[in-house]
Amino acid sequence: MSNVVQRLIKDHQRQDESFLTYCHPKIKAFYEYWQSKQPEDGMPGRQDITPEEMISFLPGITLVDKNEDGELRYRLVGTMEVEMRGEDPTGRLVAQGHLATNEHPAIDNYNLVLNTGKFLYEHNEVMDHKDMHLLDECLFLPLAKDHKNPDMVIVYATVRYARDGRDYQGR
Repeated sequence: MSNVVQRLIKDHQRQDESFLTYCHPKIKAFYEYWQSKQPEDGMPGRQDITPEEMISFLPGITLVDKNEDGELRYRLVGTMEVEMRGEDPTGRLVAQGHLATNEHPAIDNYNLVLNTGKFLYEHNEVMDHKDMHLLDECLFLPLAKDHKNPDMVIVYATVRYARDGRDYQGR
């Protein structure tokens, strides 16, 4: 078992940049992209990021909105996430379309980012819809239309096979 996999099993969540020393290189690259979009006085908004700049990240992207009633809804779910889930939760409430064993951890993660305006790095061992054992790394990042009050979370995820650490291929 590689040192990266051993560390992933030992650690679960981070809200400091220590994860950058061992996370998947694409997670680090996405974090750096998000940082490059931050204005001096706040956090980036959805209007600051463009799909054309994120082509290599798009399969692992998820966008979640929080409506006026406090409900969290999937606005966009990338193709790798859809493949891993075996369905597309786009448009559904997080409480109905989450990947966790129950909705509370998923909702808690989104609310933590929305309420604090700070990122969250998390990794988990998960099973895909075909019962394949996987290592899932997720970076939850706040977005704020006004650059001050988070109103959306963008998540970037990488998934690897637990058996050998190769990137998930789906199908």
